[in-house]
Amino acid sequence: MRKLNYDAHARIYTMSDHGVPMKRRRWIVVAVEHGLASDFAIPMVEPPSPGDVLSGLPEEPCSSNPCMWKGKVIYDHVNVEVNSKLRDVIPLIPPGYSLVTAHRAGLIDASKYVKDINKKHSYWLYRIHPNEPLPTVPHPRRSMLLHPFFNRIVTVRELARLYTFPDWFSFKPLNIDEMYSAITDSVPPLFAMKVAAAIKKLI
Repeated sequence: MRKLNYDAHARIYTMSDHGVPMKRRRWIVVAVEHGLASDFAIPMVEPPSPGDVLSGLPEEPCSSNPCMWKGKVIYDHVNVEVNSKLRDVIPLIPPGYSLVTAHRAGLIDASKYVKDINKKHSYWLYRIHPNEPLPTVPHPRRSMLLHPFFNRIVTVRELARLYTFPDWFSFKPLNIDEMYSAITDSVPPLFAMKVAAAIKKLI
């Protein structure tokens, strides 16, 4: 970009420094034809806690999509079932731990529930800490990301909230697996908006 007479600036940004309740990181490159790319700045702001972000939704997933709850339309508050053995172990996993890390810490003997536990990903069955930004959990559907308070996987709507999607945004007609993947692969909208606002100031 510099060889093309652009001023270029690059930096790694952590989402939780800019109002998103997760520690996801992204490398942002800015190039400006007339001006200083180093003037690109995203204001830092404390994120809300995951516990607060996930409040105000039905405790149990909806049986239909969308559903009505307390006079409100709730979109995509759906998730998938887990097998009975995992349903037994999920209540034992404390916030901020996965089944794997809880096993390694001696908090749970996961070998009673899962074969080859040490071959599982370290974020498999990770329970969100209600007061700390969410770490980057690859493929929350396959990792089976757990709700901080309830003994189940987070719903599509709850994951969307953690990624700062507004409640009016629906992921239909995707199926449930596609919904989880679409959210996970996205740039959190709040962060994308802050990037756009910072670019606007440069141009």
